[in-house]
Amino acid sequence: MANPTTLTVDDPHAPEAPASGDHGHGGDGHHGELMLKGHDGQMHPAHLQHHFISAEQQFEASKLGMWLFLVTEVLLFGGMFVAYAIYRAWYPDLFQEASTQLDTLLGAFNTLVLLASSLTVAWAIRAAQTDNRKLLVGMLWLTVALAGGFMLVKYFEYTHKFELGIYPGKYFQLDEGTPTIAELTAGTAVLAPAAVIGEDGQQLDVTEGASGESPTGEAEQIAPGAVDMPEANPEVGAERSLEETENALAEATGHAADGEHEEGHGREGAIFSNPRAGIFFSIYYVMTGIHGLHIIIGMIAMGILAVKAQRGRYTSVYYTPVENVGLYWHIVDIIWIFLFPLMYLI
Repeated sequence: MANPTTLTVDDPHAPEAPASGDHGHGGDGHHGELMLKGHDGQMHPAHLQHHFISAEQQFEASKLGMWLFLVTEVLLFGGMFVAYAIYRAWYPDLFQEASTQLDTLLGAFNTLVLLASSLTVAWAIRAAQTDNRKLLVGMLWLTVALAGGFMLVKYFEYTHKFELGIYPGKYFQLDEGTPTIAELTAGTAVLAPAAVIGEDGQQLDVTEGASGESPTGEAEQIAPGAVDMPEANPEVGAERSLEETENALAEATGHAADGEHEEGHGREGAIFSNPRAGIFFSIYYVMTGIHGLHIIIGMIAMGILAVKAQRGRYTSVYYTPVENVGLYWHIVDIIWIFLFPLMYLI
């Protein structure tokens, strides 16, 4: 079988290039492009796949496919944003309290990093349009570096949360003695003794059976049965009863129920005695985790583009992959623009 003939010629079927230098269809014209002789004996642009009849058709199909993919991405994150909105409406105080455990400065820094990466991606596309290979390669690698910085910050954020016992769902480590949702629902919650501070500022021993006395001369303790656990109200359902139970527990254990606390990033605040704290952090880890996965995918795509660009694969004639990956990257950045205020600021 004879090898395909390779030469560089002007495609006689290509439309004339605009005099203004605008490449029209995302640069998919083919003047002066490397041409290959196909099995049909005709000359075709080297980047043209065999199932397309022209570079223009290939470009339009590629853009349509990318936009359809991005729609699925919007639907994916849209579903998670809806879940966030529902739980936020159900537990507004919980979400406000839990968000104080997130580092706003790091979140703001990452927002600036992603905004800068959007600029470098746009710059890379412009470099491809103007045949500036050096700038194209540089902007792509700079985008990868910025994305890596974003992920590095998320790594430190995650590890700090894990050190504090801030895990998603049922794995969230509550303060000792705080009953879990499962225990409250089953009615098997056992309260730990409440701390009693004497007049001298020292904590008194008030455990069951202890001989210590409170400042009033009588031993104080909270033992099973000491808290009035409301019965389930058949008119409002078990959920109302569970909420009343939590309020009774907060009052008995001395934890503020109104969310007031000293803001900080250690194990401090009423969130660690809220049995529902895991709900917020489940949503936080899922949304930021999937977003981070998209960042990693974008980094891989940018790296591949940079290597190919360095080899001269993309020019003002053909740069559709650069433009499509740029679209993907902008969507990933926009999603973070919504994630940051919802998770960190409100």
